[in-house]
Amino acid sequence: AYERVNTAMGYEANSNEWWTAHDLRRTVRTLMSRLQIPHEIKERILDHAVSGITEVYDRYEYLVEKREALDKVAAKVAELIGE
Repeated sequence: AYERVNTAMGYEANSNEWWTAHDLRRTVRTLMSRLQIPHEIKERILDHAVSGITEVYDRYEYLVEKREALDKVAAKVAELIGE
């Protein structure tokens, strides 16, 4: 996977450029903000802890909303890399 991303980003195979999986999380979070995905959905996609009253009372899993958000991110990534 790293090789495909490096190629898409224009990095040479033997360059000193490197990235981590956390960079992908940060990039996806930034793209979700750019796409105006609601904060609640972004946090749940990244599996950040939900606390307080929300944790106690909101047991909905937001599967449809998370899928829609990730589909938007995937479409944006495809657009950015020219696919």
